Amino acid sequence: MTPLETAEWLLDEIARWRDRAVVGGKVRIIDVSKHQGTIDWARVANDGIHGAIVKLTEGQNYVDPKARTNVDGARSAGLVVGGYHFSRINTGTDATRDAQLEVGDFLRTASELGPLEPGLLALDVELGGIRKKKKRYVREWLSAASDTFWQIMGRRPLVYTGRTTWKYKLGRDDEFAELPLWLVDYRNGAKPKRTIPGWSWKLWQHSHRGQIDGIRGSVDMNVWHGDRASFDAYLRGDVTAPINVT
Repeated sequence: MTPLETAEWLLDEIARWRDRAVVGGKVRIIDVSKHQGTIDWARVANDGIHGAIVKLTEGQNYVDPKARTNVDGARSAGLVVGGYHFSRINTGTDATRDAQLEVGDFLRTASELGPLEPGLLALDVELGGIRKKKKRYVREWLSAASDTFWQIMGRRPLVYTGRTTWKYKLGRDDEFAELPLWLVDYRNGAKPKRTIPGWSWKLWQHSHRGQIDGIRGSVDMNVWHGDRASFDAYLRGDVTAPINVT
């Protein structure tokens, strides 16, 4: 192997080890987009995956070209299926209006591709390109997005973010602690090390280099914070159900 191939192999082996260390009977969920190409969803389901969160939209007026294929494939394989929206918070000058348009596009697309699990409809909030001085704009955007989601769906969106980005861009940890958190943290271990104080996570993305049968290349790997019973209760809308960590 070339040095580059060796490095890629080593990273993949580390990812496999990390996934084995984390899993331990937990609910396993992948998130996918056009970047995973053509997926054999039956093989994915047979590899111990319980659910999939499919990229649906990004910013305004963009639908992932693999959204329908991935949603239909995951559903036909018997997986629990949700969707996510990649937020483009810095695209406008009116945070509230921008949020309403983006969430409207997202939920309209989700409805067209549905039924999807409302509890697994997520806003990907990575804040790339947002200057630190625009913290107020980000807070206004997320508040308006959450309220729009609530008005349409009757529940709050799952929010994907990580501690470092969140703290740097907003400067506060607990302002949106009522929203269910999809935490990203790639540090080794059986549980996340860089959590967001005051904000309890529901879903943890522990690797972006997962190796799953039925998918060529890497895929994002996530686990639910609790057992299957607490996961099912969350999907039913019982957000106060105990976590029941196993």
